[in-house]
Amino acid sequence: MDSPDISCLVVIEMNTYERPCNCVLATDAAESKWWSSPRAPRTWISVHVSYGLFLSDHRILDMQETELVVLPAIMTQGLRGPTYWHLRACLRAGMEPNEVEAIHKVIEAVAAHGGRTLDT
Repeated sequence: MDSPDISCLVVIEMNTYERPCNCVLATDAAESKWWSSPRAPRTWISVHVSYGLFLSDHRILDMQETELVVLPAIMTQGLRGPTYWHLRACLRAGMEPNEVEAIHKVIEAVAAHGGRTLDT
């Protein structure tokens, strides 16, 4: 697979984390329990697949729509740090605070319907 366009990665990081900070590459201590593979493959998947293929390509889903897909996936895994990053990214993508709160509540309600309590 070709390398992702790093400039796209920086734009996505700016929208998600407010600054280019390599958060995707640096996150391992608190969230590592959710990954069974060593750090190197996880980093490759994050950069090349999650950010390189999906999040940086807005031809099909724009930034708001992408966050509406990513946020529930992250929240239902119990990933606190990424949940907070992507809640803030929803705001930076142009959603209103009351919309983000409503989305958060809907995700919690859907998870509860499926028998899962979210700790976020």
